[in-house]
Amino acid sequence: MSRRLRIELTSHDPEIVDGTTRKIARRIGDWHSYPPVAIPLPAQSEQVEDKGTQRVHPRVIEVRAATTELVARMQQLNLPEGVEVAIKQAG
Repeated sequence: MSRRLRIELTSHDPEIVDGTTRKIARRIGDWHSYPPVAIPLPAQSEQVEDKGTQRVHPRVIEVRAATTELVARMQQLNLPEGVEVAIKQAG
């Protein structure tokens, strides 16, 4: 089964999320014939109790023609703490 995927990464630390984005994009490029497209998005403010406002740094990786094998490999990646990852099917 082949589909387009959107991998959304967020973190409060821009260096960690950028490094993780590069790591995932490099791995996908090694495993997959179509190179992924990494898209940096503008930082967003998030209200946090007891701490005031913090910045959230989102990144998106678009993958065309993703297979179930690729998705399974991506779920086995060891990612650093503080990075939230969501894998969604894109239209």
